[in-house]
Amino acid sequence: MKFSVIIPAGGIGKRFSTNMKKQFFKLNNKEIIYHTLFKISFLDAEEIIIGCDPYDEEDLKLILNSLNIDNYKFAPNGKERQHTVMNCLKIATQPHVFIHDAVRPFLSMKIIERLIGNYLDYDGVICGIKPNDTVKIINDKNNVDETIDRNRVLLVHTPQIFKKDILNKCLKEINERGLTITDEAMALEFFGYKVGFVNSEWYNIKITTQNDIYLAEYILNNFDMIAGG
Repeated sequence: MKFSVIIPAGGIGKRFSTNMKKQFFKLNNKEIIYHTLFKISFLDAEEIIIGCDPYDEEDLKLILNSLNIDNYKFAPNGKERQHTVMNCLKIATQPHVFIHDAVRPFLSMKIIERLIGNYLDYDGVICGIKPNDTVKIINDKNNVDETIDRNRVLLVHTPQIFKKDILNKCLKEINERGLTITDEAMALEFFGYKVGFVNSEWYNIKITTQNDIYLAEYILNNFDMIAGG
């Protein structure tokens, strides 16, 4: 299966509470996106497309070159993630796309193998974990409305894999309607396409706030033991 990797890296990380973009914050003296790209480099991808602020391209080139990654392209970031991904899709050359968060640096081969192993049965496949805690729905007054079956709830991670033409068509329509989505699978769901899921792993965290750094450092320093390589 030939695919393009897309990494949306145009965000500014408002919740991270730092003066720098969180993808360039350093873990063990290397940028978060360095660690993400290191994991991605093990994939047999035809190309890696990074959606980013053009101002960041030179810094990203240094990181990519240090990892001996030369099959990369840049696409300009958009107003929202969905616009950045759309810009990446415009220059993607492969029939399938593998989308992964720039600040989710602990991707493992077991997650990748699950996704690819189940992908051909669907128009797209996502990964995630089921919550261990009780799940309740609250209203806008912070009152509890109901408790829902946690076995039907999925906390969604990336990577996600899609047929490029289908994702492109869905995202184009979503953007034209002025709708907002928080992951690419929502675009397919909106139009009734078949999206499957596989289990992710707890350590496949997205670094969102400064508090996540402590856990990220532990995972990074013990990754081979935690993830089995």
